Amino acid sequence: MVLFAFPGAPTVYYGDEAGMTGFEDPFNRKTYPWGQENQELVEFCSKLGCFRKGSQPLRRGDIRWGTCGENVISFSRTVEGESAAVAVNNSLHPIPVRLPWEHPTAVELFTGTEYPAENGWLHLMVEAESGLVLRTCEDK
Repeated sequence: MVLFAFPGAPTVYYGDEAGMTGFEDPFNRKTYPWGQENQELVEFCSKLGCFRKGSQPLRRGDIRWGTCGENVISFSRTVEGESAAVAVNNSLHPIPVRLPWEHPTAVELFTGTEYPAENGWLHLMVEAESGLVLRTCEDK
């Protein structure tokens, strides 16, 4: 999620999107596992790519930091009145996250869940080992 939302071009080493792992040479990468890809991961990466392609903020927006720490990173990006944000938690426990947000609401791109903002901030609970990708809620 961070890779596809962070400034700069996302770079995915071949096979990462299919769940391939690498070790030290000569086992750093085998041939692509055609027909044995992790389909859930392939679809997830494809959706992230589509989100980025369709989002001005994810491609060229400024960056404003939210809650960041040992197991959590969050930031929002805004350009031309449109915003997007990412919050990722790699801990084994839910973590509360506070994100700068200039709009009344945000919508999570995978679930469609809407989150209200309060005084320029989103207050979210990011579940263990998960993340959220948010965008400006267009109909609010």
